[in-house]
Amino acid sequence: MTAPRKKKRPSPTARILPVCLSEARPGNLGRTICAETITIPEQVRGQDLFVVRMDDDTLAPGIRRGAYLGLDRADKRVRSGGIYGVLAPLEGLVVKRAVVDLEARMVVLHDAAKKQPPYRFPLEEFRQRVVGRVVWVFQDF
Repeated sequence: MTAPRKKKRPSPTARILPVCLSEARPGNLGRTICAETITIPEQVRGQDLFVVRMDDDTLAPGIRRGAYLGLDRADKRVRSGGIYGVLAPLEGLVVKRAVVDLEARMVVLHDAAKKQPPYRFPLEEFRQRVVGRVVWVFQDF
C-alpha cells in the first residue's frame, strides 16, 4: 500500500490569481464572475493582472480556445499588433488584435479567423473601453 499523496502547495515564488469568465458586461468588471484560480510564476508580479480564459477560437492558431490570458490593466497604450481585452458594446469583454488607423484616428480590432466583422473605436473611446493588453498566454499545444 502506498502512502497518500500530499497536496502540492504553490511555491513561495508563485501567485494564485482568480480566472474570470469573459462574460463581463460593458463598464461592469466589478461584477465579473471568477470561476477558478490559476497559479502563475512570481516573475509576473507587479503587473495589475486580470486573468480570463479564452472562450472562442477567433485568435487561433496563436491563441486557442481554453487558453489562459493575462491582461495587464496598467498597460492601456495602444500599439498596432497588440492583443487587448476590450469591453465591446452588447458583447462584453472581447479579446482582439488592434491596428491603429492614424489617418482616421481609429483603433480597429479584429480576430485572426475573420469570423466576425472588426470593431472600430475612436482612439479616445478605445482608451476608455480597454481592460488591458495581453502580456502572457498559458495554453496546451
